[in-house]
Amino acid sequence: MLHIDPRTKVYVMCPADCVTGGTELLHQIVGLLNDNGRPAYVVYQGEPDVSYSVPEAFGAYNVRVAADVQDDAHNVLIVPETIFYTDALLEKYSRIQFLFWWLSIDNYFNAHYADAHWSDLYHWNKTKAWRMLLGRIKRTFVKGNFNWPGSFSINRNLIAPRITHAYQSEYAQNYLQRRGVGSLVALKDYINTEYLTQSEFGHKENIVLYNPAKGLRFTQRLMAAAPHIEFKPIIGMTRDQVAVAMKRSKVYIDFGNHPGKDRLPRECAMNGCCVITGKEGSAAFFEDVAIDEQYKFEGSPRSIGAVIRLIEDIFAHYDTHIERFTYYRRRIADEKREFEQQTAQLFGW
Repeated sequence: MLHIDPRTKVYVMCPADCVTGGTELLHQIVGLLNDNGRPAYVVYQGEPDVSYSVPEAFGAYNVRVAADVQDDAHNVLIVPETIFYTDALLEKYSRIQFLFWWLSIDNYFNAHYADAHWSDLYHWNKTKAWRMLLGRIKRTFVKGNFNWPGSFSINRNLIAPRITHAYQSEYAQNYLQRRGVGSLVALKDYINTEYLTQSEFGHKENIVLYNPAKGLRFTQRLMAAAPHIEFKPIIGMTRDQVAVAMKRSKVYIDFGNHPGKDRLPRECAMNGCCVITGKEGSAAFFEDVAIDEQYKFEGSPRSIGAVIRLIEDIFAHYDTHIERFTYYRRRIADEKREFEQQTAQLFGW
């Protein structure tokens, strides 16, 4: 566990020039720490010898930028899962305390697919694990490349005493516990506060919103089977345009992989959308996506008819359905307070 004293400074590694829900969260924690008297800095990871500034989208947060990390035992370095390079980090920073922040499980494997241990991959996604194993065997025995990768193991390489693990979702906690990772703490997130002011829902239209970057194949099957339904992609919009689309629409669907506790479903729910999801990743956990089971489906062709019937019923009886999302919206509205409490417990103020 972390040891915090009055001298502690917190450094947060963050991909440079990247505006996503994950990088916003990294800026949010820096801002929260600075607001409460704990000096904190973003350390951008990009091209060497390039100075990066805070993206305009994150300008509202109280963020400081540091070019270097002070490698002292009383300081803390927060590292998101996409840049876990443990051996190099432990060698470069020999004294600092580490907080490895699992914002996602899926994105960890996408970033470390080449060197991930087969058993870790297998417990995450069996199909991808077998594909990877066959590829490595082919590379070794057919192409004669005997440089066998994949020796990096979660429960062997990520358990140094200086490393504390934080999880953003119950999905991540569940996976890490099954892989033998101890020293786990909750450090979740909250959506941007501009989405938390909606108390009454105005005029709603029979529109289904979807994110074309998530679960597009299944969504395309739905659209083909229901040409009478208007599906609207969330793409090429400004933040304000996305908010307007959410306020107009009755339904948001997401049959993607839900690598962590995703933001779009929560933002849509807070703007009066009934949320329909698959059952992959964090969507399988009520703690992460707190909606009734009747709004969660397997992303298989057998579910298409049932999903369409549910959408039609929501269009016809919107007031009844939206009431069933009251608990989900209440949970979302409380996330900022929980995040502040979890951060305060970890970093002490």
